[in-house]
Amino acid sequence: MQRNSVPPTNRERLLDLLRVSGTSSRIDLVEATGLTAGTISNLVRVLVEEGLVEETGRAASRGGQPRRMLQLRADSRCAVGVHFERGGIELVLTDFTGRTIGASRVDSDQRLAPARQLEAVGTRILAMADACGIAPHRVLGIGLVAEGPLDVPSGTLLANEADARWQGQPIAGLLERQAGFPVRLVPVGTAAALAERVLDGGRRQPFGVIYLASSIAAGVVHEGQVFRGADARPVELGHITVDFNGPPCPCGNRGCLSQYSSGAALAQRAASLPGLAEALAGGAGNPMADVQAIAEQATRGHPQARALWKEAARGLGHAAVSLVNLFGLETVVLAGPALAGAGDLLLAEVRSIVQASSCHRALSPVHVERSRHGPLSAAIGGALQVLCASDGTRTQEPTHRMMERS
Repeated sequence: MQRNSVPPTNRERLLDLLRVSGTSSRIDLVEATGLTAGTISNLVRVLVEEGLVEETGRAASRGGQPRRMLQLRADSRCAVGVHFERGGIELVLTDFTGRTIGASRVDSDQRLAPARQLEAVGTRILAMADACGIAPHRVLGIGLVAEGPLDVPSGTLLANEADARWQGQPIAGLLERQAGFPVRLVPVGTAAALAERVLDGGRRQPFGVIYLASSIAAGVVHEGQVFRGADARPVELGHITVDFNGPPCPCGNRGCLSQYSSGAALAQRAASLPGLAEALAGGAGNPMADVQAIAEQATRGHPQARALWKEAARGLGHAAVSLVNLFGLETVVLAGPALAGAGDLLLAEVRSIVQASSCHRALSPVHVERSRHGPLSAAIGGALQVLCASDGTRTQEPTHRMMERS
């Protein structure tokens, strides 16, 4: 299941660099790692022999012998990402580079106990792997993404606002028993930031990611690494105060950003507006379905929908300024399924506030942009957590249930 945070091995560092860069030469890897040329050559030789890395031609000559380029062998290993959202559970299967090769979804069913819902997820994972022709030994594990608060080392969900039955559930261990693969619990913001770090490896750093869904999560990437607090705690942007006189939040604070700008908050407020309520999807526990309906009305010019959207964007904008000022960021990336529909309206408002209010704007402009990786970026980040923490070898064999399907 979980493992304690330990420094990456040289082997893990090399694989991670190739995953971010796409292709690199041995000299590039020496310069990036600070390791000796001999050490890199030996590592590369072993990884090529194991089928994890392959040569992919030569770079253009710069006056000497052309450098032989290396890349990960995409089909050598796979990982699964599972993102628990209030309206459903998104699943992705990625290759060794982190690119998606399969996706599926399990609708949330609040009539089922947590263990039964995780059983359905485990069954869907196995079916997805079968459909993609993935043998069990190629799957390194599962990254299980959930909103906090989480006890990451033990794989436990400490609380769940949507369904109290999940409180205190060791969800990583439960899913591990159902699916037959090792499972790592990952906070949403960490997963979203990891997806941006790997899939957009050329982005200038440091940068932050704000992930918008039923809840609000955030992550920060600095010097090539995703920020993690004690016990892998994430950046809790959704629980900064935006109204000191606001209502109490289950986190213990008052007037939290998530009470005004999250998908769940938007859906709840829209349902109380007679002129807008009839346009909602009535998602029965799926606030994201209602958010999509609000976004559609906002793009059509519905005054109440546009006002809600603008108010949510204003809160996000000021929260983004806090993130920029605290971490000295150059870029803020907006990600998540709430951006579908009227995301451009939200982006414009957040960008305007950040560019007008960040402390260091006179030194350099702060860029605000949308993620290019769609609504599955958190699930992809879950799979990447498994890949980036692996040296390409399995930490345990598939269980008997999985072997029966091989």
